[in-house]
Amino acid sequence: MTKAIINGKIFNTATATEIGSIGSPGGLSVSDFWFWEATLYRSPKGNYFMEGEGGARSPFAQPYNTNGWIGSAGIVALSPEDAVAYAEKSLSSDTLLEHFADHLTEG
Repeated sequence: MTKAIINGKIFNTATATEIGSIGSPGGLSVSDFWFWEATLYRSPKGNYFMEGEGGARSPFAQPYNTNGWIGSAGIVALSPEDAVAYAEKSLSSDTLLEHFADHLTEG
């Protein structure tokens, strides 16, 4: 169980609905700056977030010293649009329809 408070909102993996595994494209080594892997969640109040880890050029990157970046692990809050964008790259159409139907439109 991981918890974080971001912008006054509590994100807790124990109380959230797990949507699926997301991350960087296959073929990247865990030592690559662009590598990342996470689990996508929806909180009981409908807020999206991911819990995972990644390198210095990943969504989990943190500032380091005055002009650098370092990889890290933790929780990252996501807008519905960002959650859908990440999900489209890693999850099945059925999973997208199940969890994001109200954020998708007909083509």
